[in-house]
Amino acid sequence: MKVSVRLAVVAGVLLLAAASVVMLERTYRESRSVEVAEKFQLLAALRRSALETYFNTVRAEVSFWSVSDRVQEAMLETNLGWQQLGDKPGDTARRLYITENIAPSEGLGALDDAGDGSAYSAAHARLHELAREFVTGRGYYDFFLIDLDGNVIYSVEKEDDYGSNLLSGPYRDSGLGIMFRQLISENYNGQVLLTDFARYAPSNNAPAIFAGQLISNAAGRPVGILAVQLPTDTIQSIMRFTEGMGESGETYLVGADRLMRSDSRFSDASTVLQVSVDTETVALALDGEQGVQLTPDYRGIMVLSAYDYIDFDGIRWAVMAEIDASEMNSMVGSILTSLLAAAAALLALLLGSIWALRDLLGADDSADPLDIDFDSNI
Repeated sequence: MKVSVRLAVVAGVLLLAAASVVMLERTYRESRSVEVAEKFQLLAALRRSALETYFNTVRAEVSFWSVSDRVQEAMLETNLGWQQLGDKPGDTARRLYITENIAPSEGLGALDDAGDGSAYSAAHARLHELAREFVTGRGYYDFFLIDLDGNVIYSVEKEDDYGSNLLSGPYRDSGLGIMFRQLISENYNGQVLLTDFARYAPSNNAPAIFAGQLISNAAGRPVGILAVQLPTDTIQSIMRFTEGMGESGETYLVGADRLMRSDSRFSDASTVLQVSVDTETVALALDGEQGVQLTPDYRGIMVLSAYDYIDFDGIRWAVMAEIDASEMNSMVGSILTSLLAAAAALLALLLGSIWALRDLLGADDSADPLDIDFDSNI
């Protein structure tokens, strides 16, 4: 049996076209996969950078106020007035500014002066307008002055921590209490200190994070501590930005205890300190590594997971940027149909060209271009 030269050419063209499509599709998938992976690594790095910028801003503002002459004077005046409130100054202050607060409809923080004529209320009135404006203008949740004995002698919001003692009171093991003990310890270097997220009972047991620094007098002797309670919404807004991340892309934070430090995109309720994420890539990030790989996420769904980390004040968070593998594959394969259509058009063009090659191949014009010549001597 003899197969005509023209049929061999057609078969070769078909094989070439098929091989070209496979090669193009494979090359595209590989390059597009690398592109998506690099994009999500960049997203993780950008989130880390935004968090570092925010924390540095907090440090700068707390440091600025801690060395401010007005705050140093306010600390001394408020502390002196506190000592003149009687045997139980915390109870007296709470009665004046919480129990008998005359402006509860506007919020306890609206009262500048309890009107009792005490040196404490005079100092409170001078400080309160400044501190309240700072908290409101800069978006903090609360502003505290704490004396060296652990008494919370001033607070803008006047929650249940106001008037309490952070060494012996009910909040000694809270984030604020732990930070206070670190700040007054001999091993502390005197810089601004930030805490990790922890539930804080005075704020309806919501997750809270604090920053604080020692306040010193003109002689450089510590006289108290300035602390602020950070707004959790700022960190959430950094992490929940989803522009360009598709339908399933998200970024989130995980602490050393494997609990989330930001909210999941896929939950209507807050997941901070609620959802555990004990995945391979989170473990790698908490070990100080960076990278990207396919792995099941905290929902049990296969994802492309880019992992990074952020360190601050002895605390490390994993910074994650992920997208469902199914959506990534859809993104990668979206051009395949176009590739096949282009290949089909190319094949048609090549097949049409065979007719123009008939004379070059020595074909008979009257012959079937795909004829098969059977030899009886086979």
